[in-house]
Amino acid sequence: MMRGVFIFVLYQLLNSIVNGFLIRIPKQQEDTLGTPRVSVLVPARNEEENIGQCVQSLLMQDYPNYEIVVLNDSSEDGTSTVLKTINSEKLKVIESKDVLPEGWTGKNWACYRLFLNSTGEIVIFTDADTIHSSNMISTMVQEMERRNLSFASGIPRELITTFGEKITVPFMNYSIVSIFPIFLSYLSPVFNMFSVANGQF
Repeated sequence: MMRGVFIFVLYQLLNSIVNGFLIRIPKQQEDTLGTPRVSVLVPARNEEENIGQCVQSLLMQDYPNYEIVVLNDSSEDGTSTVLKTINSEKLKVIESKDVLPEGWTGKNWACYRLFLNSTGEIVIFTDADTIHSSNMISTMVQEMERRNLSFASGIPRELITTFGEKITVPFMNYSIVSIFPIFLSYLSPVFNMFSVANGQF
């Protein structure tokens, strides 16, 4: 029993070290390969405390060609009020009172609605409780073009306020780094099954 626990802990440690060398913040290059239209899509439900900071960080992007589309999904708090205080040509807000169609979950339906209302060649889905650095879009576009990617995911900065969130959120990120052998997916497409995507971004 103890040997099994030791082996598992050792695996987590070694896996974390190897993944740590690979999972880095991409460095923005001086030369931009292109500026395709980007749509940043944000589903929001009862996000009064978070949506303002999230949208403001998205409005501070250094990328020239993008839009922000927020779907306020039947919020019962002040989410709509906060969004109405933000004036920008880049921001489009969709007020949704839709009845959830059979077979759909709430967030998936919201993301689908957002996609239908987007105009970008590249779409970025992100949660309302995240804050983004000013070079997020430009760095993501550069990485996708430089690596010829059709899909990319990242770990954004998340707003953590409650005690429960401070305990659980770091653990979720740790579980990704320590358990999944992500480094194998860098070695060969054969190991793409070990790729991991973050639902927040």
